[in-house]
Amino acid sequence: MYIVFQTVFCATAATIVSGSMAERTNFKACCVYSAAISLVVYPICGHWMWGGGWLQSMGFHDFAALQDVE
Repeated sequence: MYIVFQTVFCATAATIVSGSMAERTNFKACCVYSAAISLVVYPICGHWMWGGGWLQSMGFHDFAALQDVE
């Protein structure tokens, strides 16, 4: 179930900006952007908190992900 949870957040991260790109860029640029966010940016930034990364070790709490709130 955790993989579905993360996939939904990843899709949301890509659609927030791609919605503002609609009709302003061509389709290929939108696809490249969505792939870059989904495959590179989101996993790295997510690992900083959810994977035991440096933000988590500094005591950062992600209140959007309820399983991480103590």
